[in-house]
Amino acid sequence: MGIKIKDIPFIYRPREKAIYHGVHSLNEYELLAILIGSGIKGNSAIDIAIELLKEYFSLKNLSSIDYQELTKFKGLSRATTLKLVVAFELAKRILKEENCPKYYNSLDIAKHYQYLNSEKHETLILLILNKRNIITKEKILAVGTQDAVLISPHKIIKEVLLAEEKRFIIIHNHLDDALPSEDDLLFTTSIKNEARKFQLKMVDHIIISPLSYYSFLENNKFNNHQ
Repeated sequence: MGIKIKDIPFIYRPREKAIYHGVHSLNEYELLAILIGSGIKGNSAIDIAIELLKEYFSLKNLSSIDYQELTKFKGLSRATTLKLVVAFELAKRILKEENCPKYYNSLDIAKHYQYLNSEKHETLILLILNKRNIITKEKILAVGTQDAVLISPHKIIKEVLLAEEKRFIIIHNHLDDALPSEDDLLFTTSIKNEARKFQLKMVDHIIISPLSYYSFLENNKFNNHQ
């Protein structure tokens, strides 16, 4: 016979332990047991959780098992299996998000992209941000000449829309000083106008140069109504 939940003192049962002592007090099989919910004849949720860990050796290994394989495990219904797979997927996404760089200010971005100063041509990079200012995507959109890089605002907006986010930053480098040219000013205005049509927010346009950087946001080139 396995471990019967009713034989465990009330305060030490997984759910009650989580409520009264905090989720952090639970070990791995107790956490799994709560997700599993209920057992089958002869095997409690705790028994099934313990057997899962024995079968796959660790939570990390278990988290990589797909839905189809996990449904074959004795004691797991399709609904319970789906619950486990979803829980692991959420954990993976949280970990992925934590490992993504976060945008705090234009200076941080400028420092990170100083490597562009080693480029012999102007390069335009798109950064896509989520609502929490996490940079979810970085993409080089164009490489130009020594004094210009050409790309249509429409292509930039298309990339943002495909990423299903609302906020973005563009970065490009100058081989001399960081001050924006007349073309840079017109280009930025065009992108802002195009973004507004789709309710997107251009957070900043940052120009990197060997001696300094220029932020359209810091220089009040963006209004607060975008």
